Amino acid sequence: MIAQRIELHPDLPPGHHGAREENNPEGNTDDTLGRRGHDGRWKAGTSPATTHSLANRKTRSILSGAVDSIPAVTHGQLRIARYLRRVNSSAAPSSSSASPLLRRYRQSLGLFVAGLVVAGLTAFPIAHEVRLASALLGIDDPANHAAYSGLRGWIAFVDFSIRQTYASFPQAGYGTDWLAFGHLAVAIFAVGPWRDPVRNGWVITCYLMTCVGVIPLALICGTIRHIPFFWQLIDCSFGVFGALPLLYCRKLAKQIAAAGD
Repeated sequence: MIAQRIELHPDLPPGHHGAREENNPEGNTDDTLGRRGHDGRWKAGTSPATTHSLANRKTRSILSGAVDSIPAVTHGQLRIARYLRRVNSSAAPSSSSASPLLRRYRQSLGLFVAGLVVAGLTAFPIAHEVRLASALLGIDDPANHAAYSGLRGWIAFVDFSIRQTYASFPQAGYGTDWLAFGHLAVAIFAVGPWRDPVRNGWVITCYLMTCVGVIPLALICGTIRHIPFFWQLIDCSFGVFGALPLLYCRKLAKQIAAAGD
């Protein structure tokens, strides 16, 4: 057995093999014994096999700790991830049929927004516009509005009223300025459905509700303010014609959502 030890450790001096045997009289070849130290005595330690085993256990411990440190994914986080994936797919549809749908959607929505912007901008110079309308209809003296009938009589009366009001109470025009701003502010909300028709469909629904509300407002308040019935119908037409492109937008939004799936 001592000879075997010598063959296994040929680099050790001859005088040191006895110490190995003295400390290991049974000739134990267990791998748990270590190597000799500088004093010539056998030091308890780890053999290569034991070192490999300990390294494996340490590696498994490190990997186990790394896995335990990863936060658990909750059901709510999974739902959020699926929702974000659905939003991204609807915002930028990958289907070949979604691109023309989105283009038609934006064209229809742009038509409605253009009407809002024009209605808002034209409310600022209302006095100049009514004067221009009187000139185009051949109304020479708006103060003599009773001499005209029909549409000409109504435009002459409005022109005369605005001139008198602005001359005595110019601050009254401040109300129509805010009316113009209201149209422009409402138009800004179209940015949402323009970017994501599916997610921001509620904006289109609100627009449709306002279009429906135009009709009772024109008929009820128009009667109270002594607005001619034919002009009330003209005001109602804004709600009807405004709802047409919005209804088309809702239809296209459903098709975009289906194409995104």
